[in-house]
Amino acid sequence: SAEDAAAPRFLAKDARTAGEREYAELGKAESASIWLPRVVIEWAKAHPDDPSAPEALHLAVVATHLASDTAGASLYSKQAFQLLHRNYPHSLWTAKTKYYY
Repeated sequence: SAEDAAAPRFLAKDARTAGEREYAELGKAESASIWLPRVVIEWAKAHPDDPSAPEALHLAVVATHLASDTAGASLYSKQAFQLLHRNYPHSLWTAKTKYYY
């Protein structure tokens, strides 16, 4: 079949099947551009006094810049931006984060 022609010949059929199954699971996973800011926002809300929270929120906003899922990433980018500016208005990281993506 065409599917077999594209698969590396050195892989056994069960290895190709396992690879196809793993590839399908990866396709269901949340993109990093959504996962990272979501997790950072949850963490920053749970640890508002952690001195690394402003930097983490800044990096979460920056991480969405080249997102493949722009709609979902933009939502979390905005949330991280707003949390950063609301909770840490005098932070150097807030000053560096002038907009969200």
